[in-house]
Amino acid sequence: MSLWWMLLVLASVKGDGIKVGEACLEEERQGLLTLKDAFNYPNGSSLPSWDAEEETDCCKWEKVTCEHVSRRVTQLHLNITRDRHHFRRQSWTLNASLFLPFQDLQVLLLSSNNLRGVLPPPLSLPLSHFTSFFLCFPSSHAPD
Repeated sequence: MSLWWMLLVLASVKGDGIKVGEACLEEERQGLLTLKDAFNYPNGSSLPSWDAEEETDCCKWEKVTCEHVSRRVTQLHLNITRDRHHFRRQSWTLNASLFLPFQDLQVLLLSSNNLRGVLPPPLSLPLSHFTSFFLCFPSSHAPD
């Protein structure tokens, strides 16, 4: 297919009101907001740019990288995210099912958040997509 035909097809799709690559997927945006709640439970203030009212495109949020065309989340750099002032030395557990909305997630960094563990992921968690996964536990909190 020539470049001319591809541009014509793209112009006709955009002309019908279908938005192509303009914002992140709603399912992933909601997933990120749920993840933010988990990092901030019970009263933290981490990830302030993850604000659905101020910036609806989650691909522009801090610590989030999206694929340029599909606008799917591909990387979450969540290391050193949990608010240390509020949660000093308070370990916590992260539920792996919170990552289910991110079907194209390839890089997940979770180190330095005082995690005690990650609850086992459901069988449907697409771990095969990962190119990088970094999770570091202090020796006193390492899972058995």
